[in-house]
Amino acid sequence: VTSKILMNRLYMRGVQIIVIDPEGEYVDLAKSLGGEVIQFSRENGINPFYINSSRENDILDHISTLKTFFKFFIPPNHYNGSVLDEKLIELYDNGTPHFDNLLTLLGKDPMRKDLSVLSTGSLRGVFNSTRKLELDSDIIVLDLHDLKKDEKRDPAMYLLTSLIWNLVNKNNHRK
Repeated sequence: VTSKILMNRLYMRGVQIIVIDPEGEYVDLAKSLGGEVIQFSRENGINPFYINSSRENDILDHISTLKTFFKFFIPPNHYNGSVLDEKLIELYDNGTPHFDNLLTLLGKDPMRKDLSVLSTGSLRGVFNSTRKLELDSDIIVLDLHDLKKDEKRDPAMYLLTSLIWNLVNKNNHRK
């Protein structure tokens, strides 16, 4: 209740509001205030490779975010941060950041099999979508309710939090 009251008050003051909503609690409020609701599911996922910048520092920061994101899916005994870093940099240098291209670059590395679950396995659609996350509305609710409480929700929350943090920090013209 308190967060919804704060949301209303901040909205009236012209503050942009972005909510990561794991339970679908803020959807009705956002709709009633004319906000945007982005529902995540297998049919409506996100492109984790998308970055709205061509600056090298921004891309390198995004690669760090992706490396941590991929740790959710790669067992510790398979994870090799330096190889993953090298392949992600190569992926962005080639100008073709997409899961299929990353899997090709990984070749026979054990991480390839672990990450294929995101592209062709049971999690396809959630994290290999072509959707680019743009945060232009005054109220945005990222509804994760359809992801349920399984292996998709925690990585989605991490990824969205990181992407939002990077996008908000670059757009200094909004409160």
